[in-house]
Amino acid sequence: MEIGITSLGMGTQPLDEVLRFAASTASEVMELNGRETVHDNLWVPPIDYKAIRRQLEAARIRATSLGGYSDFTSPDDEELEEQVKIFLGYCDVARQMRIPVVRAFAGDLAEGLTLERAYPRIVEGLSMVAERVNDWGILVGIENHGRLVNDGEVLASIVRDVDSSVVGITLVPFVPLNLVPGVLLLVSLNSASAVGDIVTVWWLFRKPKTALVQDDGDSVRIFNTATE
Repeated sequence: MEIGITSLGMGTQPLDEVLRFAASTASEVMELNGRETVHDNLWVPPIDYKAIRRQLEAARIRATSLGGYSDFTSPDDEELEEQVKIFLGYCDVARQMRIPVVRAFAGDLAEGLTLERAYPRIVEGLSMVAERVNDWGILVGIENHGRLVNDGEVLASIVRDVDSSVVGITLVPFVPLNLVPGVLLLVSLNSASAVGDIVTVWWLFRKPKTALVQDDGDSVRIFNTATE
């Protein structure tokens, strides 16, 4: 297990100050926010990727995720393509920075918009992204909270329908600041066995809804309950 922070909460601060704070908390990894103007216009072109990587290396902190933004709910084809283009910009930054995961949102809340109506467009938009970044060496993680989609079953269904090895789900818990030390202790004690659970959950998201899982402790068996 590694301890990490997201940089968005200090988005108005320059990156060197954010890294100093992260180091003071014993953080080892970080989700860098991807907005252009964050951290004193960090991602405004031209971007000095080498200099940013040197800053991270000097602080001994690895950027393991880039916070991207997306809304794939538009019924208009041109608007959807524009959203895909914008998100591909985040993906390109991650590729240049050698950041393995880009955070995505399925869509924004809007008056009159229903998940049922937006669902096919979300799948279409993420599929377009997946096709483009398939060989970029990055993964796209759909945020599991906030905005339009908060339901785990719906998120899992989106991943199945996109059907790409580069699209998955981020698992993001929230903990009150005063409880962080105790939670870190418990997580540290549990981390050895929990790693297997996380891998298993990711694997199960790829299985059909008719799958029945039996956990035998040291192994997992899966059965297909579908009837013809």
